[in-house]
Amino acid sequence: MRKIIIFLLFCFACGDEIYASFDIVAKQISKLSLEKSGVVSEIHVDIGDSVKKGDLLLTLETASDEISLSGAQNDLAIATELLRFATSTNDRYERLGQAVSQQERDQISQQFEQAKLNVAKAQIAIQAIQDQIAKKSLYAPFDGVILSKFVEVGQGVAGAAQALFEMYSTPEVKILLSFDARSAHKVAVGDTFVYSIDGREGEFQGVISKIYPSIDPKTRKISAEVIVTDQLIGGFGEGRIITK
Repeated sequence: MRKIIIFLLFCFACGDEIYASFDIVAKQISKLSLEKSGVVSEIHVDIGDSVKKGDLLLTLETASDEISLSGAQNDLAIATELLRFATSTNDRYERLGQAVSQQERDQISQQFEQAKLNVAKAQIAIQAIQDQIAKKSLYAPFDGVILSKFVEVGQGVAGAAQALFEMYSTPEVKILLSFDARSAHKVAVGDTFVYSIDGREGEFQGVISKIYPSIDPKTRKISAEVIVTDQLIGGFGEGRIITK
């Protein structure tokens, strides 16, 4: 009797085992585009390339923007020199005090304030052009692999509405498993999932990180996720959820 009780307690502690099938999909997949329109000047990656977050993928032509930037920098240099002169003149008139009329002092002060404003406007113009140039370069938003390329050098692009690349994240991938909805109340985040892939020998193990909040009306199954590394997207298999 004692052995039976111990066995029953062991079974209760282990919980249920619930069958689940699964597919391996990307944890994150994105179609990438640029905010700005223009003509592609350089493409730095191709389909199948692995990239790191922040890697440069593509640039648009910026020749006209560079000319505008050069002009804005010249405007800033002129405005800065005029401000230097206005500052010197304003300081001199302030030292003269009552020796000059209030009207003259007000006029010089106004010229000084306008010179400061012109410098600020020139600085803003430079920042706006630099921002426009920066937005003509596309960078990888996360570590991953280039899945598709939709553009070539010399081709025009139309801004955010046009996808330029598609990529998925690595090295983490997502096991998207499904199981009978009648067992939904038994499964919880943190439960262990033991599985085999593509019918190959050997078992792997992961932990359920997410349970979907709805039931598929066609299959009457509910989905869950397990995040793993170093598995190929497109793989499939089956396993068992070990509940607590």
